[in-house]
Amino acid sequence: MIRASSKLACAILSLALSATAVPFLGGCATTTTNRATTYGLDSRDDGARFFNEGQYADAAGAYRNAVRTVPSDFMSYYHLGLCEEKLGAMQQAIQAFKTSLDVMPLTLAGRDRMTTFRFTIMDALARVIANSNDKTSEIEKLTEKARGGSVESYRILARVYRYGMDPDSAIDAYNRASLLEPRNVSLLKEFGLYLEQLHQNAQAEEILRRAYGLDTVDAEISDALRRLGVIVGPSIKEKDQLVQPIIPPGPIAPPTRLPGQPHTDGAQSPAPSPTPVAPTESTQTPRE
Repeated sequence: MIRASSKLACAILSLALSATAVPFLGGCATTTTNRATTYGLDSRDDGARFFNEGQYADAAGAYRNAVRTVPSDFMSYYHLGLCEEKLGAMQQAIQAFKTSLDVMPLTLAGRDRMTTFRFTIMDALARVIANSNDKTSEIEKLTEKARGGSVESYRILARVYRYGMDPDSAIDAYNRASLLEPRNVSLLKEFGLYLEQLHQNAQAEEILRRAYGLDTVDAEISDALRRLGVIVGPSIKEKDQLVQPIIPPGPIAPPTRLPGQPHTDGAQSPAPSPTPVAPTESTQTPRE
């Protein structure tokens, strides 16, 4: 009996120890994560300070520490790319910008800025590729991804060609992207504004009209159309984008004519036969 009680006590003690150990270990993990995040943010701050002081090598080292600690830190990857660009390390800069684009969707902060800051990263990547000694290889990689249906790759290609002073290739890339996503407002706006810069006003107006039909409140689109001499408003929308009338299209059936009501369609109806009038008392009978 004593031995059984001892075993039971040991079992209870073991369960109690394990129950207290689990939260302790979880607390350690949380603390470690918080410390890593804090260290990564501190490294990012150091990188920004070094960059503003023109110490690009030290800034790059700080940003490397930041992404080593927090691999999903797309901002640090972007700024690392800027440092590498300043140092003339174009391949390292290209890789940093690509990684920034890759990890951006992995965090809530990255997803929130997908429609704004992402274009900044894309533009930086295009600029570095255009100035890289390995430009041809990078363009081939982008072209392969673009032909696989990547609109973003076409847009980066277009910017590479813009930086490389090749407007014909840039227009071709924009055209192909717009065929894949004909209702992409930001793409149409970017394309239309570029055509305006090239003074290809007829094409610019056509593209910007399409963009305006999808987004009538974008000030850049409206201002560009005004510069091209277009009065913005519902009249420049496509026919199928206007508010449709309640009455369906097609011929309207003529109204039902009541009995005795004359025709109103312009045709002359036959005159009614005169009704004979019966003689009255005042009517004089002809003499014999």
